[in-house]
Order: sequence, then structure tokens, then C-alpha cells
Amino acid sequence: MPALEASTLRNIARAQLFAGQRAAAEHSIALGLQADRGTDAATSRNHFLVLSAWAARLRGNLAEAQRLIERAFVNVDGNTSTLDLREGHLVAYDIYKKDPQSSSGVGPSGSSERSRR
Repeated sequence: MPALEASTLRNIARAQLFAGQRAAAEHSIALGLQADRGTDAATSRNHFLVLSAWAARLRGNLAEAQRLIERAFVNVDGNTSTLDLREGHLVAYDIYKKDPQSSSGVGPSGSSERSRR
């Protein structure tokens, strides 16, 4: 049951971030990290780190966003990572692009721009 709860909270946090509800998403992320005790906890934790990095980016804290996204990818080979981490790659792109005010218009970066309007 904890894995299902964590997965549900991840989906809720993702929807909240897309809707620009950063504070609510951060609360869902915190609850999800507490609930995540299943056999796939390490993988799930990486997804929560990606969401946390996205929230930090929305907050304008690029240093924290970089630290979090780097933690999410610490044991991941960027050349062979699966579609499962697509969102993480989009968030990382958004964090490290040269112009932090522009948006790729795809996935998380597109939503971060919408939330500022």
C-alpha cells in the first residue's frame, strides 16, 4: 500500500505543478517521500527529487533545482536512461538552459512559464 500511496501523491504533485500550485505540490511531495517505503523506493525517490527540482525552479531557486536534479540522476546513465525518466530530462533541460527566462514549451518547462503569467 505505501507504494500505491506514493505513486498517487507523485501524480497529484505533478498535476499541481502543471497547474502552477507550487506550494501544494511541495506538500504532496513531502507526504509522498514519507509514504515511500516499497521495494521500488529508490526509483520512486528519484521521481520525487525530479518533482522537487521542478518546484525549486518554479520558486526561482536555480541552485537548489540543480542540486536536486543532480541527486535524481546520480546513478543514471544519461545515454541509456529509459522513458521513465523523460520528465527528469525535461526538468534538467529547463534548469540548465542558457536563458533561464525562456521556456522550451515542452512538459515541465512549458508549465513553469504558464504559472508565471
